[in-house]
Amino acid sequence: MKKRILAGLLALCLVFGSAAALPQGAFTSSTNITASAEETEGDWEYYIEEAFSPELNVAAVVTGYSGTSANPEIPETLGGKPVGGIGYNAFCANDTIKTITLPKSVISISSDAFDNCYNLESVTINGDISYLQSDSFYGCSKLKSINITSANGEYKSVD
Repeated sequence: MKKRILAGLLALCLVFGSAAALPQGAFTSSTNITASAEETEGDWEYYIEEAFSPELNVAAVVTGYSGTSANPEIPETLGGKPVGGIGYNAFCANDTIKTITLPKSVISISSDAFDNCYNLESVTINGDISYLQSDSFYGCSKLKSINITSANGEYKSVD
């Protein structure tokens, strides 16, 4: 009897556990979040995401940088939309960047966004970050400071 109950529970786990492998929309009729394919503008790679956050309905998310400047400034807009986030591995292993400036529209920095940017020394954030995921600056061994100027003009430095 115990084997029969255990076998039944195992079968249920397999059925419900495999639901994660089904295509999105298999159990629902609509999706609330959509993103466009990657695009480029100048040295910046990005995609547009709808329903980005409560603060920004539609925003551009930076996914890469192909420039050679040691001190790039991320633009306020890409594709006509405010830059709201820095995506996963967007600057991964970029050994050219020494300082970077984020516009006030950026509210989210994804995990590993600046992973192993060995020469990154300083980050300036001109706004309020709402979402800073773990390991955003993992392996940035020369990082000395993160300077934040919030929307109300208050300046903070994290050394």
